[in-house]
Amino acid sequence: MKDQSNSPYDHSRKIGNEGDAVKHPVLVRLIDHLIAREHETPFVYLESHCGRPSYKLPEDGEWKNGVGRIASSPLLAAARLSWQQDPTSEVRLPNMRPYVEVGLGEQPAPGSIYPGSSGLVCKLLERKHVDFRFFLWEKDSIVCQDLMKDFPEWQKAFVCRGDGIAGANHIENPSFVFFDPFDLSLDAAPLEKSFEIMAKKSVPFLCWTPLVGRDTSPQGQIRLRFRDSTSSLAESARVIWNDAEEESFWGCELFFSKSQADTRQIIEETLHEVIDVLGENWVLSA
Repeated sequence: MKDQSNSPYDHSRKIGNEGDAVKHPVLVRLIDHLIAREHETPFVYLESHCGRPSYKLPEDGEWKNGVGRIASSPLLAAARLSWQQDPTSEVRLPNMRPYVEVGLGEQPAPGSIYPGSSGLVCKLLERKHVDFRFFLWEKDSIVCQDLMKDFPEWQKAFVCRGDGIAGANHIENPSFVFFDPFDLSLDAAPLEKSFEIMAKKSVPFLCWTPLVGRDTSPQGQIRLRFRDSTSSLAESARVIWNDAEEESFWGCELFFSKSQADTRQIIEETLHEVIDVLGENWVLSA
C-alpha cells in the first residue's frame, strides 16, 4: 500500500443515502452491461475515492431515505416476485435487477450490512464468474486497512492511500473507471484532465458528484464546476429529490463517457427505474 496523503471524510454516516440510491444502481448496471459484451480479461476496475467495501447501517442513518426506500417499494416487491416466477423475465425493473441481486439481498435494517461501491462491483463480478483486478484509492489509512482485509489477494486488488483522480491516469488499459470525488472544494481541472485521458483511450467511466445548497443560499450552490468544454468529453444527467431546503443535499449529477454509444440509454433507463421506485419528488433533469 502506498501512502500519499491524509483524509478527513468518513462515508459511514451517509452510507445508503439518496446519493447511493442513485449511483449504485447505475454503477452496477453499467458494469453488468460491459461484462456481458466481449471484453478483455481480467476486468480492470479503478475507483478514485473508494471508502469501505461494506458498512453497518446506523440506527439513525440517511439510508432510510435511500436504499431503505428502494427496498420497501411495492414496485420492487412486484419485480422480485416476477423474477422468482420467471428468472429470465425482463418485464419489471430489468436495469435495477443486477444491483438489487448483489446489493439488496435482505431488507435493510439498523445493524445490517450494506456494500460500498467496490463491494458491489466485486459481488457482481464474482457472481458472473469474471476474473478481475481492482485499483482502489482511498485517503483514510484506517479505511485502507479495511479494504486490504476485504481484498486480501494482492494479485486481484491494489489499494493505494491517496487521491485516485490523477492515479487512475497512469493505469494501463482499465476496463472501467469510477470517479467519486469526496471534496467539492476541489478544482475540477484534474477531473477534466482524467476525462480527456479516458476519452482518448476509449475507456468507459462514470463520475458522481452531489448537489448541495442553492444559488440563493448564503454559501451558494456547492458543486464541482466544470468548463463548458467538458461537454465534448462527457455527457451528464442530473437527479433531483429535494426542493424544500436551500442548504440541503438536494440532488446529484452523473458524468459519463461518450466513448460507448449505448451508455446514455442504459443510464437513462436505469435512472427512470430508480425514480419510479423511489416515488414522488424525484426527477431526472437534463
